[in-house]
Amino acid sequence: MKLAEQNAPVPKVSYYSDHFFVLENVGLTVSQWLCNKNIDEQQKFLIIYDACLALIDLHAKNLVHGRPAIRDITWDKGKVTFLDFESRSNSRNQNWVVIRDMLFFFDSLCREEDISDTFIQKVASYYQTHCEAKNWQNMIVFLQRFNWVYYLLLPFKPIAKTDLISIYRLFEIFLIKKK
Repeated sequence: MKLAEQNAPVPKVSYYSDHFFVLENVGLTVSQWLCNKNIDEQQKFLIIYDACLALIDLHAKNLVHGRPAIRDITWDKGKVTFLDFESRSNSRNQNWVVIRDMLFFFDSLCREEDISDTFIQKVASYYQTHCEAKNWQNMIVFLQRFNWVYYLLLPFKPIAKTDLISIYRLFEIFLIKKK
């Protein structure tokens, strides 16, 4: 409830007790929207752009999610809501926790087979245009610093599953294909 007091876009608690709580309905997750084959590309971009702006706004309020995966972000008629905040970092480095949020967000896009690299590149370009320049630069510097991980893991690509594939895609979209 502290997050709501800080104007974070979180669902209202409809009912709670010592054993459970009930949240208001806040719509489908961004993941469900983006993987829905009945939604056109323009609508998908509108939804993900709203999610980008909501995450950027969250960071502007000096709040972090901790793991803003698209399965933990909902969208309903233009309203974005964050679920399952996991910000338990002991880090006092605000730059690091914002970078971590951004990486989790983009990694969650890379996890989805139904989302193309081109779509993610457009989302990244939109995010870069609208976020604080230092946040984007810090994220790219972090990826560059750890690009050796990509090459270390490359021999495992033929047998990789979802988590590892998303890491490959993240590095390829943000660093490798840009060369």
